Amino acid sequence: MDWYQLFDAVADSVNPLLALTAIFFAVREWRSASPRVALLFAAATALGLAGIYAVQALDDHAAIWRRWGGDYSTHAAFATSVIVSLIAWWPRRRLVLIGVLAAYLVLVVLMGYHRIVDVATASGAGVLVTAPWQIAAIRLARSARRPAPR
Repeated sequence: MDWYQLFDAVADSVNPLLALTAIFFAVREWRSASPRVALLFAAATALGLAGIYAVQALDDHAAIWRRWGGDYSTHAAFATSVIVSLIAWWPRRRLVLIGVLAAYLVLVVLMGYHRIVDVATASGAGVLVTAPWQIAAIRLARSARRPAPR
């Protein structure tokens, strides 16, 4: 196996491993903390992922990235969305997660799949469509923990 094939295999495995990590986190939360918290995490994560595919559909229809000479990187947006979701609920691991995302985005560029501007803008879109759902889910989880006013 040459280096290209090895790095191609690594690049192909990042998003499935991130998805499995998110599922693992949700199951762990379900079992150890609260089914409600796990459901909020899963719902916000799913809505963030739906958002990146909505952006892709919008780009397919309106050729937003193509007008700039670019290409929307669904893979970069997916990785960013899942990592934003994991950071929202697992902040102690944020440095590791950011490192994984940075390494993946660099790999995507070095492999020639996308240009820096493509992964940067797609990652920005991933943050924009995911963060609001995660913020809302965290607020709902916190409000559920507070005692009701008398």
